Amino acid sequence: MYHTEGIILAYYNSGEANKFLVAYTKDFGLLRIFAKSIRMAKSKLSRHAALFSHSRLSFVYGRDFLRLTDAELITSFSPHNPSLMAAGKISRLVVRLVNGEEKDDNLWQLLDSAFGFLREAGKIPDDFDLLFGVRVLHRLGYVGVFPENFKYAILKNDWGVGTLGASDLKYALLPIFNSGLRVSQL
Repeated sequence: MYHTEGIILAYYNSGEANKFLVAYTKDFGLLRIFAKSIRMAKSKLSRHAALFSHSRLSFVYGRDFLRLTDAELITSFSPHNPSLMAAGKISRLVVRLVNGEEKDDNLWQLLDSAFGFLREAGKIPDDFDLLFGVRVLHRLGYVGVFPENFKYAILKNDWGVGTLGASDLKYALLPIFNSGLRVSQL
């Protein structure tokens, strides 16, 4: 049995009561984990493995796929959080870009800080998803060169207003983001 922290980025329904969870984990990278009967009303795990939640996950390697055995909620989004749409955008990007199980401490820290910011933020800066995208592409090795005056904004994990919102940042990041996507072949 394996134990790790993870953020649930997506899920896919399977059958009447099951789900495949897509989680980025601290110790294993991106995992797809089968959660049997998690959609049933009596399921104890459903609120602990909700979309965008940060949870402690326990799983075993089954014959065909990973199987969820336990989950414990650490933090989650409130259902009325205005940043759920931004969480969905950055989740889809990570699921598209990351392929297979591989531990990446830098990417985990970036995801953890971004989701923490989104859970607490009252208002999300307009360029949040663009800056997140450039930071992910950089950490995955798809962006190597960027303007020196934006180096600090791209390399750190801070999401404060001082980093975001500058109009010149958006115009500098957009070509970097598009170039990184081209290199990643997405």
